[in-house]
Amino acid sequence: MRILSWNLNGIKSCIRRGDFQQLAALEPLDIICFQETRTPEKLTALNGYHHFWYPSEDKRSSGTLTLSLV
Repeated sequence: MRILSWNLNGIKSCIRRGDFQQLAALEPLDIICFQETRTPEKLTALNGYHHFWYPSEDKRSSGTLTLSLV
């Protein structure tokens, strides 16, 4: 089982920069954990994964996203 944890500091900026393209070289990753997503929107980070969003309930916190192949 391969697990990756990444502190994004904002998922929207990572999507704009194409940072997730680099994850394709690391596949297959079974679980990917993102911290500091900083958005209430439920965006698709990577196709082919189940997305489990845990957005922050207050604006001072950042939220998380967990991706799983299963």
